[in-house]
Amino acid sequence: MINGFSKAFNKTGVTLRKRGTLLTVTFKEPLQIDYEASAQDITEQLMDAIEQSKNSCPRY
Repeated sequence: MINGFSKAFNKTGVTLRKRGTLLTVTFKEPLQIDYEASAQDITEQLMDAIEQSKNSCPRY
């Protein structure tokens, strides 16, 4: 997980928006993915893990 990414880069992550932004990288535990689950379930698990789902992020 990278904190500060959206402040520093544009939507595509290629162009700088703001120089000098502090970026913090957080490494988490490896995911236990059930590959027999539906694609939707796996996607939801991944979105929760990177804190980009509607349940884990109050701004969405």
